[in-house]
Amino acid sequence: MSAPPNAPNRNPWWAAVLIGMFAIFVLTRDGSSTSGALTAMLILGVPLVLVVLIVRALYRVGEPRPAPITFVTSSVPPDTRSAPPPGWYNNPDGADERWWDGRDWTAHTRRPN
Repeated sequence: MSAPPNAPNRNPWWAAVLIGMFAIFVLTRDGSSTSGALTAMLILGVPLVLVVLIVRALYRVGEPRPAPITFVTSSVPPDTRSAPPPGWYNNPDGADERWWDGRDWTAHTRRPN
């Protein structure tokens, strides 16, 4: 099964580090004690891990980065997006009707029929 075309390339570099650490442990172990093997693993393994991490970091420097996220704003002002159309509406202050110009209430009022 193959990865999707836009999936990032994930190299299992950590698997190579674990295999290398195990190989160092097995090759340096003597039959009676594991303290020498652990010391050798620390002396050889830690620099190996650092080298692998540095190489991986340098490799990733050349990888393409995804495009930055951009936000698109609307050209319509926010106060007119949900406003009702201009017309006569019930006056919020009384029993008559008032003219709404699409953005604000005007001073024009009338009595409903």
